[in-house]
Amino acid sequence: MARRKARSTKAQSPAPVRSKEPTLDRQTLAGAAIIVVLTIIAMGPGLGGELLNWDDDRFVRDNPHIRAFDVDSLRRIFTEPHFEAYHPLHLLSYMVDYSLYQRWATGYKVHNLLLYGLSLVLLFRLLRRFDLSRGAAFAGTLV
Repeated sequence: MARRKARSTKAQSPAPVRSKEPTLDRQTLAGAAIIVVLTIIAMGPGLGGELLNWDDDRFVRDNPHIRAFDVDSLRRIFTEPHFEAYHPLHLLSYMVDYSLYQRWATGYKVHNLLLYGLSLVLLFRLLRRFDLSRGAAFAGTLV
């Protein structure tokens, strides 16, 4: 019978686990800051002016569902279709806007700009999490 080698009784340290999540280093934060600045440059000129006549009358001016920020209004926007579609987050955003700004159009636009910038930064982080390089994630976010 063949002899088996005796196993070493020394405890072997496990290999270090490398996290796939990119860290928030200076370069990543700089990339996110550049994305925010580019968003402001691109959308900033539209901050002035009034609400538009395309659909702002239906969604904001004449919409009774966004006037009160209460349980009944929240229930309605999350359980009923409005304007031939079901889009509760869109109406929730308008509800927040109306409670903060009433009919001040610039407030709506600034809030929209902030949400857009935040969405782009989250997309950048998601692309980094998918193991894309900073440059590829940055380019993908700008597209």
